[in-house]
Amino acid sequence: MKFPIRLLLTTLAVMTAIYILPGITAASFLAWLGTSVLISFANTVPKRMLLKLKIPMNLIVFGFLMLGLNIALTYLAAAIFPEFTASKFYVVLVFSIIVTSITSVMNSIIPSDKADNPEE
Repeated sequence: MKFPIRLLLTTLAVMTAIYILPGITAASFLAWLGTSVLISFANTVPKRMLLKLKIPMNLIVFGFLMLGLNIALTYLAAAIFPEFTASKFYVVLVFSIIVTSITSVMNSIIPSDKADNPEE
């Protein structure tokens, strides 16, 4: 049941990061919302799949994996939505760091139930 809440909170984190950073713009609300949903859904689903693998190295490289995924998805969203622009790589990198940091904090605050935590 926590999955929709995490998806919504990640969407809000992406929307906040888009609003804060000057190099990333969304000309319309639809592009803003579409980009947010695309990135947040892609952040939430692979995380659940990767946690089920139970690989110890996953704990070490997971942050870098999510950072790279966020960068790739930001460029993908810029290709899909013509009103969404990402100007420079370092802006996208900062955007990804902001989104990854906010979602990490939010996911640590929200307690996991048995469906979200494969170790139980």
